[in-house]
Amino acid sequence: MYRNETLIVRQRKKTGKGTFYLLLVRSTWSVVHYCVANMPGAVARTSTFALNNATIGHAVALANKGWKAALRDNVHLKNGLNVCEGKVTYEAVARDLGYAYVTADSLLG
Repeated sequence: MYRNETLIVRQRKKTGKGTFYLLLVRSTWSVVHYCVANMPGAVARTSTFALNNATIGHAVALANKGWKAALRDNVHLKNGLNVCEGKVTYEAVARDLGYAYVTADSLLG
């Protein structure tokens, strides 16, 4: 069994119950839960601006350059590519699923 100071992070539908921000931690059946609903929802306007500010540059690059050129020019966009033209470009996914791994650079030209 787990010692008292062990922290287990998991999501369970049966024991997890959303709570409010003043009561973030509760205990059920000797299991400590931290289960708050949608943190950005508490500051919806602010989080929307933050998300827009973080992503607008990527959207503009994709629109102006096309997806291949945008990914070639931006390592962050390229790192988000998992499958391209039917080939797996994420090494861990290819390994775990038994597919051949192909570098994104080889497909982006």
